[in-house]
Amino acid sequence: MSTPDDPFAPPAEGAAAPAYGVGPQAFPTSPGYGVPPGPPPPGYGPPAEPGMPPAYGSWTGPSRVSTQAVVALVLALASYAVLPLIASVAALYVAASARREIAASGGQVGGAGLARVARVLAIINVVLCLLVLVLVISGIALLARS
Repeated sequence: MSTPDDPFAPPAEGAAAPAYGVGPQAFPTSPGYGVPPGPPPPGYGPPAEPGMPPAYGSWTGPSRVSTQAVVALVLALASYAVLPLIASVAALYVAASARREIAASGGQVGGAGLARVARVLAIINVVLCLLVLVLVISGIALLARS
């Protein structure tokens, strides 16, 4: 028979097996531990009225990204594959227009970084196109001399 000294001993013959998990005493309710939880912490409060500055810590950022900035970036990237000089000049024009739109929105329109990247990529491509044009013209001039 199992005893507290040897809990792993086989039960004595004729002894009934203990009924684990049966009856209301199997899982007695335990008293609660600690202090009961209080109310949840307060939030930021109600939203600000129209025309009021936002509350401290509740910055929402621009509500949308400028479509022109996205178009300028796509044109600048495409200028490396298709119609390099034309697409680069178009990307420069659209990026400048996007920067004006973003500046005039007062922070409601985002995408200044996209317009800046489009402008840089377009400028690099224009410089590369002009460099290739100079090399081609100088190569033609060298071939014409000989």
